[in-house]
Amino acid sequence: MVRVRSTSSFRTNSSARGIHQPFLALITALFSLAIFTATAAANDVVIYSSDVTTIAGSWKRASDGAAAGGQKMVSHNYGWSVTGAPLAAPKSYFEAKFSATANTAYRVWVRMKAASNSTSNDSVYMQFSDAVNGSGGAIWRIGSTSGILLNLERCSGCGVSGWGWRGGSWWTSQTSIVRFPSSGTRTLRVQTREDGVAIDQIVLSPVTYYSKAPGAAVNDSTIVSQGGSGSTQSSTTVKAIPGAIQSEDFDSGGSGTSYWDSSAGNSGGQYRSTNVDIERASEGGYNIGWTTRGEWLQYTVNVAKSATYTLEARVASYGAGGNFRVQFGGVNKTGSMTIPNTGGWQTWTTIRKNVSLSAGQQRMRVVFETVGSSGTTGNLTYIRLIEGGTTTSSPTPTTSTGSKVRVMTWNVKQGRTAGGSYDLPGQVTVMANSGADVILLQEVSVWDENQPAKYRDQLAAKTGRTWYTVWGPSKSTGGCLGTLILSKYPISSAAKTILSGTGVSKGTVTINGVPVSFANVHLDYYDTSKRTTQLYAFMDWVRQFGGPVIAGGDYNSWWGEWWIKQMETEFTDTWKDVKGNPYDGYTTGNVRFDYLFRSRYNGHRMKPTACWVISTDRSDHRPVVADYTVQ
Repeated sequence: MVRVRSTSSFRTNSSARGIHQPFLALITALFSLAIFTATAAANDVVIYSSDVTTIAGSWKRASDGAAAGGQKMVSHNYGWSVTGAPLAAPKSYFEAKFSATANTAYRVWVRMKAASNSTSNDSVYMQFSDAVNGSGGAIWRIGSTSGILLNLERCSGCGVSGWGWRGGSWWTSQTSIVRFPSSGTRTLRVQTREDGVAIDQIVLSPVTYYSKAPGAAVNDSTIVSQGGSGSTQSSTTVKAIPGAIQSEDFDSGGSGTSYWDSSAGNSGGQYRSTNVDIERASEGGYNIGWTTRGEWLQYTVNVAKSATYTLEARVASYGAGGNFRVQFGGVNKTGSMTIPNTGGWQTWTTIRKNVSLSAGQQRMRVVFETVGSSGTTGNLTYIRLIEGGTTTSSPTPTTSTGSKVRVMTWNVKQGRTAGGSYDLPGQVTVMANSGADVILLQEVSVWDENQPAKYRDQLAAKTGRTWYTVWGPSKSTGGCLGTLILSKYPISSAAKTILSGTGVSKGTVTINGVPVSFANVHLDYYDTSKRTTQLYAFMDWVRQFGGPVIAGGDYNSWWGEWWIKQMETEFTDTWKDVKGNPYDGYTTGNVRFDYLFRSRYNGHRMKPTACWVISTDRSDHRPVVADYTVQ
C-alpha cells in the first residue's frame, strides 16, 4: 500500500525545470493508484460498511480491496428506482448506529461508486432517527418521506468514474447539514433511490470536512481513518447467554483489543479482514483455525441471570489438539479444556464444562493455551451456553425407525419477512411447528451473520433435538447466499457444488432402512438462459446419487413452464401426485415457484401421501410440506 499524506503536497507541473514528460507520466500513474489515508478529528463520525447493523432487501455487504476495511455495501442492479421521494417503509435499505453531540452542525459526506459507471446507478437517500434543523425542527426522519438526496454525478453531463465523495445533489438546494437534539447513540438509514450503488464510507464532520469533501468526486482513493469519538469501529454486538456464540463473531476493535493472533493476515481468507484465521466449516458457517499458544478472542456477552450453565465448545483436530480456557470478566471459569483428535480438521465433536456465571454484561475471552501433536490448539466453530449444569448434550440425536418422513422446502429470504423485517426466529418457529423431519432452505445468508448455524441452533433449541446440516454456498469465498439442508436424522453422506453461480446441496438419510437423498437448489430468477444452464447441470449432478431422490427448492418457474416440464422428464411433482392436478399451491403471489420433486428412478420406494402450503408472511415465499411413506 502506498500512503500519501495529502494531494496538496505533490505537484505535477509540466513546465517545472528538469522534469520530463515520460517521468511525469509515470509519477502521475503511480499517484492515481495510491490509497490516501485521511485523518478524522476527535469529533468526526466515520462509518465503514463493517459498522452496518441492519441490511434489508437488495442491499448486501461485499468484499472490495479498494474499499475502507476491505468491504462495501452494494445494492444489486435490478434497474429499479424511486426518484420522487424516500419511502416511509422501504424494502431495500441499510442502517448503522453512531454517536453524536447535541446541537452540533455536522456536514454529511458519502463515498459512492456506480455500477458500470452509469448515472442510472448513482444515488441514494439518507435518513436519521432524530435529526433536526438549525431551528430544532424535525428533518429527514426514518419513517418519513423526506431525506437527503445524495447523487454521485457532480454536475449535469459530467458523468461518474470509480469511487467519489458527494454531500448532496447538483440540482437541489439541500446542504446536507444535520443536527441532533441530544448527545448519544442514534441511527442512520440509507435507502435505495437508484439501485446498483456501492457505498464504503459515510462521514459526518462538524469541522474537518465541514466545508470540503474528504476526497475527490471521481476516481477517489481516500480512506478516512476511524479515529473520532463518533466512530463505530469499536462498537460490537452483545451476545446473549444462554445461547450460541459463533467463534468468528468476536468483538470489533482490532488486534490487542478484541483479539490477539500471532501471525499476520487471515490464513483462511474468509468472513472478516483481520489477522484471525477463519475458514468455512463443513457444518455450515465458519470456524477459527490455525490456533496457537497465546492467541485469544474476546466477546461481549450479556448473561440473563446468575446461574450454573453448561458451556459446550464445538471443536475439531487432525491429531491430538491442545488446551484452551474460557474466561468471564477476567476469571478462568472452565479450567483447561482439551481438544481431542477427532480424525479431521472438519470432523466435529462437542466438549463441555459446567460454569457458574453472574448476571449482566461482561467480557468472555477464549484463550488458547497449548498446542498438541496436530501442531495447533485445534479448530473452534462455536461456544454454546445452556442454563443448568450437565455433562450431556441438551438436544438429543434422533434416529429414524419408522417408514414416514415429512419434508419442507422454503425460500427464507435471508431471514426476512415478506415486508423486509428481520425475523429468523419467527421462521424457525414455523419450521418447528410444521413437524418436518428434513428441511430444504434457499436464500440462506452468510453476509452479515452465520445463518446456517443460527437456523440449526435455534431449531435445536425449539425442538429439543440435534439437527444435522449440509451447507451449499454460492461462492467458495466471502459472503454469499446458499442452500441449507437441515435433518433430524444423521446424514450418512453429503455433497455440495456451485452451478453457474448457484450453490446446491445434497444430504442422504436412511429411513426405514432405505437411503434417501435430498437435493436442494435455487434457480436464477432474472436470467432465463442462466436458469436453463443451472437446471441442466443440477439434473446431471443429481443423477450420480441413484436411489430415491427428493429434489426440492425454488425453481423460479410456474408449473406450465419449460423448466418444470424438463424436471418432469425424470421426476414427478409431489403436489400433482397428491392433488391429481398442478393447480393452486401458490408459494409466492399467485404462482407456484417452489417444488418437491420425487425421482422416477426408485421413486416407488417414496410414496407421497400428503402435500400442502403453509400460509405465512414470515418470508416472501410460503413453505411447501409433504409426507412420504418409505418402503
